[in-house]
Amino acid sequence: MCCDAIICKDMTTNGADFFLLKTIVNAINLFLQAFERILYILAIRHPASGYVQGMNDLVTPFFVVFLQDFIPAEADVESYDVSQLSSDALQQVEADSYWCMAKLLDGIQDNYTFAQPGIQKKVHMLKELIQRIDG
Repeated sequence: MCCDAIICKDMTTNGADFFLLKTIVNAINLFLQAFERILYILAIRHPASGYVQGMNDLVTPFFVVFLQDFIPAEADVESYDVSQLSSDALQQVEADSYWCMAKLLDGIQDNYTFAQPGIQKKVHMLKELIQRIDG
């Protein structure tokens, strides 16, 4: 069972990255559970933004990269059954993905908070740049 309805909905309906992972991971329930935990804890630890639609797409590349450390070199990544991995390996992939995502969010959280001050700042910087170029 999913720990947060919004995360669950996003995980099952959103993003090309999620579709890609469905082809990589035959054990989709293991994948879904790991992503739900990562995203739920991130939402709790970043209360100003909480969970925002699409965050699962930001976790996906981290998960795939760390997953490849545990898949045999001769195995086809697109058809490898993740359920063959040890629970320790899967937990390490999940933990590494969480910490990389947490670090990424630390740098972009202003883009996801009320009034999106990070995005507003970037738009202002772009406006100034355009004025200098046109000036």
